[in-house]
Amino acid sequence: MIIQWVITALLPLTLILCALLGGFYAAFSLVIFPALTATKDSDASDFMVKVNKYAERAPFLGLFFLGLLGSIGYLTQAITHGATVHYIGASLVLGGGLLTICVNVPLNRALDQQKISWKHYRDRWIRANNLRAIASLTGVILLLTDV
Repeated sequence: MIIQWVITALLPLTLILCALLGGFYAAFSLVIFPALTATKDSDASDFMVKVNKYAERAPFLGLFFLGLLGSIGYLTQAITHGATVHYIGASLVLGGGLLTICVNVPLNRALDQQKISWKHYRDRWIRANNLRAIASLTGVILLLTDV
Protein backbone atom coordinates (compact mmCIF):
# COMPACT_ATOMS: atom_id res chain seq x y z
CA MET A 1 0.00 0.00 0.00
CA ILE A 2 2.75 2.45 0.95
CA ILE A 3 4.84 1.45 -2.07
CA GLN A 4 1.89 2.14 -4.39
CA TRP A 5 1.41 5.56 -2.75
CA VAL A 6 5.10 6.43 -3.21
CA ILE A 7 4.97 5.36 -6.85
CA THR A 8 1.78 7.34 -7.43
CA ALA A 9 3.25 10.42 -5.74
CA LEU A 10 6.71 10.31 -7.32
CA LEU A 11 5.94 9.35 -10.90
CA PRO A 12 4.46 12.74 -11.84
CA LEU A 13 7.58 14.41 -10.45
CA THR A 14 9.83 12.14 -12.48
CA LEU A 15 7.72 12.91 -15.55
CA ILE A 16 8.69 16.55 -15.09
CA LEU A 17 12.34 15.49 -14.93
CA CYS A 18 11.92 13.46 -18.12
CA ALA A 19 10.37 16.47 -19.86
CA LEU A 20 13.25 18.66 -18.69
CA LEU A 21 15.76 16.16 -20.07
CA GLY A 22 13.97 16.02 -23.41
CA GLY A 23 13.95 19.82 -23.54
CA PHE A 24 17.64 19.89 -22.69
CA TYR A 25 18.41 17.50 -25.54
CA ALA A 26 16.22 19.54 -27.91
CA ALA A 27 18.07 22.73 -26.95
CA PHE A 28 21.32 21.12 -28.05
CA SER A 29 19.80 20.12 -31.39
CA LEU A 30 18.03 23.40 -32.06
CA VAL A 31 20.44 25.99 -30.64
CA ILE A 32 23.79 24.83 -29.31
CA PHE A 33 25.00 22.56 -32.12
CA PRO A 34 23.95 24.91 -34.93
CA ALA A 35 26.02 27.61 -33.17
CA LEU A 36 28.93 25.21 -32.70
CA THR A 37 28.79 24.23 -36.36
CA ALA A 38 29.47 27.88 -37.21
CA THR A 39 32.46 27.91 -34.83
CA LYS A 40 36.06 26.89 -35.45
CA ASP A 41 36.39 23.12 -34.88
CA SER A 42 38.97 23.39 -32.09
CA ASP A 43 36.86 25.96 -30.21
CA ALA A 44 33.70 23.86 -30.62
CA SER A 45 35.54 20.78 -29.40
CA ASP A 46 36.94 22.61 -26.36
CA PHE A 47 33.47 23.95 -25.53
CA MET A 48 31.85 20.50 -25.64
CA VAL A 49 34.58 19.01 -23.46
CA LYS A 50 33.83 21.71 -20.87
CA VAL A 51 30.07 21.20 -21.16
CA ASN A 52 30.49 17.47 -20.63
CA LYS A 53 32.59 18.01 -17.51
CA TYR A 54 29.74 20.07 -16.05
CA ALA A 55 27.21 17.44 -17.09
CA GLU A 56 29.04 14.78 -15.12
CA ARG A 57 28.31 16.45 -11.79
CA ALA A 58 25.69 15.64 -9.20
CA PRO A 59 22.97 18.12 -10.27
CA PHE A 60 22.67 16.87 -13.83
CA LEU A 61 23.40 13.23 -12.98
CA GLY A 62 20.66 13.35 -10.34
CA LEU A 63 18.19 14.75 -12.86
CA PHE A 64 19.24 12.18 -15.44
CA PHE A 65 19.10 9.11 -13.22
CA LEU A 66 15.89 10.12 -11.44
CA GLY A 67 14.33 10.55 -14.87
CA LEU A 68 15.51 7.07 -15.85
CA LEU A 69 14.16 5.59 -12.64
CA GLY A 70 10.87 7.33 -13.27
CA SER A 71 10.66 5.89 -16.76
CA ILE A 72 11.29 2.44 -15.31
CA GLY A 73 8.53 3.10 -12.77
CA TYR A 74 6.13 4.13 -15.54
CA LEU A 75 7.15 1.09 -17.57
CA THR A 76 6.47 -1.22 -14.62
CA GLN A 77 3.11 0.43 -13.97
CA ALA A 78 2.18 0.22 -17.67
CA ILE A 79 3.02 -3.48 -17.79
CA THR A 80 0.97 -4.28 -14.68
CA HIS A 81 -2.02 -2.22 -15.88
CA GLY A 82 -1.84 -3.18 -19.57
CA ALA A 83 -1.47 0.46 -20.60
CA THR A 84 0.02 0.12 -24.08
CA VAL A 85 0.40 3.85 -24.77
CA HIS A 86 2.18 4.38 -21.44
CA TYR A 87 4.34 1.33 -22.13
CA ILE A 88 5.45 2.84 -25.42
CA GLY A 89 5.96 6.26 -23.81
CA ALA A 90 8.06 4.92 -20.95
CA SER A 91 10.06 2.78 -23.37
CA LEU A 92 10.83 5.84 -25.51
CA VAL A 93 11.97 7.86 -22.50
CA LEU A 94 14.09 4.96 -21.30
CA GLY A 95 15.48 4.58 -24.83
CA GLY A 96 16.56 8.22 -24.79
CA GLY A 97 18.45 7.58 -21.57
CA LEU A 98 20.07 4.46 -22.96
CA LEU A 99 21.19 6.39 -26.05
CA THR A 100 22.87 8.85 -23.72
CA ILE A 101 24.69 6.10 -21.84
CA CYS A 102 25.59 3.97 -24.87
CA VAL A 103 26.32 6.60 -27.53
CA ASN A 104 26.63 10.19 -26.31
CA VAL A 105 28.73 9.56 -23.19
CA PRO A 106 31.28 7.34 -24.99
CA LEU A 107 31.53 9.95 -27.74
CA ASN A 108 32.05 12.65 -25.10
CA ARG A 109 34.84 10.65 -23.52
CA ALA A 110 36.47 9.96 -26.90
CA LEU A 111 36.41 13.68 -27.68
CA ASP A 112 37.90 14.54 -24.30
CA GLN A 113 40.70 12.00 -24.85
CA GLN A 114 41.19 13.27 -28.43
CA LYS A 115 40.44 9.82 -29.86
CA ILE A 116 37.91 11.22 -32.34
CA SER A 117 37.91 14.25 -34.61
CA TRP A 118 35.40 17.02 -34.06
CA LYS A 119 33.70 16.32 -37.41
CA HIS A 120 33.13 12.62 -36.64
CA TYR A 121 32.08 13.42 -33.08
CA ARG A 122 29.70 16.19 -34.17
CA ASP A 123 27.94 14.13 -36.85
CA ARG A 124 27.46 11.05 -34.67
CA TRP A 125 26.59 13.04 -31.54
CA ILE A 126 23.96 15.12 -33.35
CA ARG A 127 22.28 12.01 -34.80
CA ALA A 128 22.13 10.34 -31.39
CA ASN A 129 21.04 13.56 -29.70
CA ASN A 130 18.23 14.14 -32.21
CA LEU A 131 17.01 10.60 -31.60
CA ARG A 132 17.10 10.93 -27.82
CA ALA A 133 15.36 14.32 -27.94
CA ILE A 134 12.57 12.99 -30.18
CA ALA A 135 12.24 9.76 -28.18
CA SER A 136 12.21 11.52 -24.81
CA LEU A 137 9.72 14.23 -25.76
CA THR A 138 7.44 11.83 -27.63
CA GLY A 139 7.59 9.47 -24.66
CA VAL A 140 6.62 12.24 -22.22
CA ILE A 141 3.69 13.23 -24.47
CA LEU A 142 2.50 9.62 -24.53
CA LEU A 143 2.86 9.34 -20.75
CA LEU A 144 0.67 12.42 -20.37
CA THR A 145 -2.19 10.81 -22.29
CA ASP A 146 -5.06 8.99 -20.67
CA VAL A 147 -5.73 6.78 -23.68
